[in-house]
Amino acid sequence: MLYQADEPKADCGRFHSMWLELSTGGPSVPVSETGSQPTLSHDGTLVYVDEPKPAPQQLALYDRSGERLRYVGRAQDRIATPVYSPDGSRIAFRGLEQGNYDIWVQAIDAPDRTRVSSNLAFDADPVWAPSGERVVWRADREGNAQIYTRSVDGRDQEALVCGGGDAAAIDWTPGNRLIYSTSGFDAGADLWIAQPGSDGGEMQERPLMETKFNETSGRLSPDGRFLAYCSDESGVYEVYVRPFGNGGRAWQASRNGGCQPRCSKAGKELFL
Repeated sequence: MLYQADEPKADCGRFHSMWLELSTGGPSVPVSETGSQPTLSHDGTLVYVDEPKPAPQQLALYDRSGERLRYVGRAQDRIATPVYSPDGSRIAFRGLEQGNYDIWVQAIDAPDRTRVSSNLAFDADPVWAPSGERVVWRADREGNAQIYTRSVDGRDQEALVCGGGDAAAIDWTPGNRLIYSTSGFDAGADLWIAQPGSDGGEMQERPLMETKFNETSGRLSPDGRFLAYCSDESGVYEVYVRPFGNGGRAWQASRNGGCQPRCSKAGKELFL
């Protein structure tokens, strides 16, 4: 082990450097199993960041009053962004296992669990297809986040859908219309839509909402008439609702902050 020491010269008080070689000896001694970023002061005091491993997480079902009904599936290192399948029988989510985030699908009334993605890159934010046979999700495969899809039964390989920048799918509507958010280094997040061309072929992408503010988390109502989304145009993120497709005015649905809007199956309630 080498270290550099600065010593003053006797003639003028200036400093010069010399190198000393030290050797280690004796057994190593564990200091912390959860520590990181260590540094040592001049008096030998060790300073480090203690990052205890988080407790395993598990999916849970709650009723409208906030009372927990039961747990679903088994625990994992980390679980995030759960979303129900269209028929309510399964939940897709991002799960951390063995140090890697992937997309998983868990049956609600059975122990069955399926791993949809299996790439070392980051995978997140799953969204169900209206048929319930596929999911799309955000994945970093080529240096930026794009949108990929795969059937939940694993009968095919994952495939790129769309997204030329930092894209994240947020809703997949009937008619195979995919709503997603995208942002670049010089612009805020905007909402885009991708849908099949007139010939039913390759997905055509176009802006849905482009403003100087950030728009994310869009959801269409079940009847396709309204779009609920999150925007920071007031200085904080709030949920707004606007007619979809005809350029009508938006109105604010939340107070004192809100995000991640969800419509009830009947389309008469908005959760945020």
